[in-house]
Amino acid sequence: MNLRRQLLLVSLLTLMLPWAGCEFIRETEIALRSGQEQMLAGTAKAIAGSMLQYRDKFPVRDSSYSVGDQLYIHQLDSRPEIDGYFDDWTLPTASLRSLRGSDGLIRFAVASYAQATYLYVEVLDRDVIYATPQSLLVDGASQYADRVTLVSNSPSKFSEAFTFAAEAPGRIVCYRQSPFGFEPQATITAFWQDIPGGYRVEARIPSGQLGPHLGLVIQNTADPLQAGTRSSSFSGRTPGLAMSKIAELDQVAEELVGPDMRLILTDADGWRVAAAGELGSGGGEPSGTGFARRIYDLLVEQGKEAAFAEPDPQGREQQPYVSAALEGRERGTWFRSVDTGTAIVAVAAPISDGVEVIGTVVLQRGTDAILSQRNEGLSRLINVTLITTLVVAAALLGYATWL
Repeated sequence: MNLRRQLLLVSLLTLMLPWAGCEFIRETEIALRSGQEQMLAGTAKAIAGSMLQYRDKFPVRDSSYSVGDQLYIHQLDSRPEIDGYFDDWTLPTASLRSLRGSDGLIRFAVASYAQATYLYVEVLDRDVIYATPQSLLVDGASQYADRVTLVSNSPSKFSEAFTFAAEAPGRIVCYRQSPFGFEPQATITAFWQDIPGGYRVEARIPSGQLGPHLGLVIQNTADPLQAGTRSSSFSGRTPGLAMSKIAELDQVAEELVGPDMRLILTDADGWRVAAAGELGSGGGEPSGTGFARRIYDLLVEQGKEAAFAEPDPQGREQQPYVSAALEGRERGTWFRSVDTGTAIVAVAAPISDGVEVIGTVVLQRGTDAILSQRNEGLSRLINVTLITTLVVAAALLGYATWL
């Protein structure tokens, strides 16, 4: 083999330099992420152990109701206007739960703010039938109308139905039907708004009027003389226990959460009963050049999109790692944003007394330490490796060409 071919072969071997650099970056990423996950797992396990002293605060599972029979009551940050619009609810549209109606989807949400419960329902209905005095009663009416009914039940007392039916768009009167009779409720504010292809109902119900079990029933008819179809959020005769954040557990979570960390507590079915902390306190655009970042994106393992780390908008955490914890197995995972490069390590640990799981601790942390492009040393490694490879390869190829 002549000298020119030998130099060409040597120049090709310089390609080992970027490969070695890539492997170093990849292994560093894995090691940092693994270290973060182990640290979080230890913290989550310790928090789960401490939660046993608050066992009486966690909801007790009632096997007579399925999870699908339960509603989640969100918490609002401000008071919405009762006008039939959802845009002033401080919730994402993904928090709206769906039911199948006879004319299309029914979307709704239940929330609380201050001393009141709020209801929003959006119904697709091709033929809106307004109420008349003969159709106001929920049961036993001589005629029928489209209506929204919020069913409230207390196992130790009785069931009540709060009915919202409109004689015309605008402010409407809510009627309560109970074993003691049927009467209008002046303290409940409600609004009916017609929209193309259906209608919306928004209502404010003062605290103390609803029982712990809540469900929604939508009556849709196209003829005042026919009952029409009934869509319900629960499958049995009465709805399941409505779930929401628990103030005592929320306060405990606030005391335990650290910076750039999110702590979520769930019950045994995954319903979110407490949440505290925020991720991304050190947010902003990733450091390093755009070229180095693109190289980094090609090198590291792609995690799930960071949006999947967000708390479930409908209140029930069902991510695979949380489901594993509900089954008694500690599990971890990680997420990474394609747009910003933000990385989130997440772990879930069961809250268990050794006999049964009463809930889970979900701990998430976002950290720049596991992002190589935010580490100036690793960014320089990418640049130096590529520059060295190009310079050496060009020099050897040039020298071989000169010979």
